[in-house]
Amino acid sequence: MSKHHQPTPAGRAHGSCHLFLSYARADNLAPVNASGEGWVSAFVNELQSRHAAYSGRTLQIFFNQDSIEEGVD
Repeated sequence: MSKHHQPTPAGRAHGSCHLFLSYARADNLAPVNASGEGWVSAFVNELQSRHAAYSGRTLQIFFNQDSIEEGVD
């Protein structure tokens, strides 16, 4: 995990975030950079970094990296 990406704290509703990111976990497995991040993680970190550089504010992204069972909200 890079210095920019912070996982969504447990118990925090995704409604309090600026962006809800939905993705297939299989798409984030292959490393795409020297940090070993998958492309989805790399995208999240780059988006947060560029947003902070542009606005001076933190972009809160709901980016769930835990497994969710089928049919569970």
